Amino acid sequence: MSMNRSEASAMNGAKSCGPVTAEGKATSSRNAVKYGIFSKDLLLPGESQEDFDILLNALMDEHQPAGHLEASLLERLAVTMWRQQRLVKAERANIILQQRSELSSKLVNDSLLEKLNPDGLTDVIAQLTGGGDKAMLIRDAQMMNIRTETMSRYQSILDTEIIKITKALREQQQFRRQYQTIEVESVSN
Repeated sequence: MSMNRSEASAMNGAKSCGPVTAEGKATSSRNAVKYGIFSKDLLLPGESQEDFDILLNALMDEHQPAGHLEASLLERLAVTMWRQQRLVKAERANIILQQRSELSSKLVNDSLLEKLNPDGLTDVIAQLTGGGDKAMLIRDAQMMNIRTETMSRYQSILDTEIIKITKALREQQQFRRQYQTIEVESVSN
């Protein structure tokens, strides 16, 4: 490497080492949230702890875990299902926003609806595409700001994870039941 090249490399390397302020570090730490499906944060902005707890409690009631391992597997299952729901929600929001955009372009170009009700064009479009607050749809869509083929890949990853966790849970519960049966037979004899 020539002297000029190494000097240039050193100068470029010294230009930026990432955020320095607490605010900048906090902002950059949330960069991956836009790819929220695998975010390390369980709840993203706008998501409800109560809704997650309802999902987790339903799984606990359904599977009746005995012990920490089974409860832990059910928590992993709940988190994976939560991420899967997040993916479906983002996909739905993307579809609705795309429909709204296409419909809006068509109606504005047609200008018939605008002549009839110029102030209500946005409301009519929202009703025709399934309603929903545009800001919330945009937030949900941006949460998963990824292409459709990537969404399919994420869905496949989550499906596989759900199958693996469910299998591990069933195996653990079967082992526990066999162990309890052996223990009861030993006490009986």
